[in-house]
Amino acid sequence: PMKSPSRIGIVHLALAGFTLALLYRSASVQLLQKSRWSASAQHQQSIEATIPAPRGDILDAQGELMAQSREMVKLEVAPQDVRDRRALRLALLKVGVPAEWATRAVDVSRKWVTLPGRYAALDVAPITAMRGVHSTSSIQRSYAFSQGTRRIVGRVDENGVAVDGVELALDSLLRGVPGAMTTMRDGRGRRFESPAAPRRPPVQGNTVVLTINHELQEIAERALGDAVQKMSAEGGDVVVLDPVDGEVLAMASQRRDARST
Repeated sequence: PMKSPSRIGIVHLALAGFTLALLYRSASVQLLQKSRWSASAQHQQSIEATIPAPRGDILDAQGELMAQSREMVKLEVAPQDVRDRRALRLALLKVGVPAEWATRAVDVSRKWVTLPGRYAALDVAPITAMRGVHSTSSIQRSYAFSQGTRRIVGRVDENGVAVDGVELALDSLLRGVPGAMTTMRDGRGRRFESPAAPRRPPVQGNTVVLTINHELQEIAERALGDAVQKMSAEGGDVVVLDPVDGEVLAMASQRRDARST
């Protein structure tokens, strides 16, 4: 007669089966699912960041700038990663970083220093190329000439979205195409641009040339202001046209403050 298996034998068989199942599962995770888990880890450590696009310039009839966008950067420093701390401190002082903050930026007892203010990208290009220095770009819109001209040109909000004037009317021409870059996160949670993923540079918007002549515009505004004051009028409007082709060379409008009448 055959002997029935002992309890110890059954336990051994069960343990052996459990071990084989565990080995199979481990091999499945490490070999078969390796690419999926690697991709998941890569996604958690990397993120695609948008690079803002400069809006196109707005020029007057003489080619003078009326609105212009400049790339500004915010600087952050990991002092422990900086190789030449003396050179970095001097470079920061040169672009106008307060001495106190320039010293903090090279203090190795600090892990991360965010410098106050924003700086023109071209001015700090040598600094952003240094190891341990990280930068975040933004676009700043600046306007020139008189207040009346600025009303014609319009403005954008703090996010670069057109609000009124020419900025809004020709927004499809002026706004550019944002770029993108992939940033990675290290063990300390700091972000840096991935060397393996090429960035997509932003495309600046189109330049727009107006028929407005800023010199005639300023003359029209002064003349209108003087006339309203001398005649105690409630307001007035002036439009200067080119008699040849009817182009608008200047346009001004003024209304007296009802509270002052």
